[in-house]
Amino acid sequence: FWGLAFEMDSQSIAASYQGGSLELFSVPTGHRHWVITNKYNTLSIAFSRDGRSVVTACSDSAIRVLDKATGKVVRTLTEHGGPYCLERPGDGRILAVGNGDHTISLWDAISWKPLKILNGDHPVPKSRLIDDRIKSISFSRNSQALVATDWDQEVTVWDCATGHPICELKAPSAESSSISCALFA
Repeated sequence: FWGLAFEMDSQSIAASYQGGSLELFSVPTGHRHWVITNKYNTLSIAFSRDGRSVVTACSDSAIRVLDKATGKVVRTLTEHGGPYCLERPGDGRILAVGNGDHTISLWDAISWKPLKILNGDHPVPKSRLIDDRIKSISFSRNSQALVATDWDQEVTVWDCATGHPICELKAPSAESSSISCALFA
């Protein structure tokens, strides 16, 4: 699996696989609603709050919004730094996109317009990075903060309103530590 996501009402699961396949399944029945085969991999998946759309971060640097009923692309978002992971808070109003250029893009999940790019006042110098990609992101329960991990073994907590880092943590040793994801409790 490249990506896996539950719909908020737990009735559907979207799954993506290496080789470009993206599928939507019914949880109660196990029935496959649709399958799409693409030339690119779907790296991360999120559902819209209203359950009508499936949002995908793709290896061809596009974010695609799909109609959940048909699997057809209804919108392609391109104003970002190459998506790698997606996250939606509980209220579903924002889509956060972890990008390949070490930034996080915040999008209005209703109008699909970009809101803000989180990269701090002093972006991490490229020479310090092992890999620029944001690995995982997660919103706090109140959606006012976001935690992100990257491939350089750093964890950053962001203030979503100001776009500034609240706290930055570094793994003790890149050789001995691997931070796969971080979540708020």
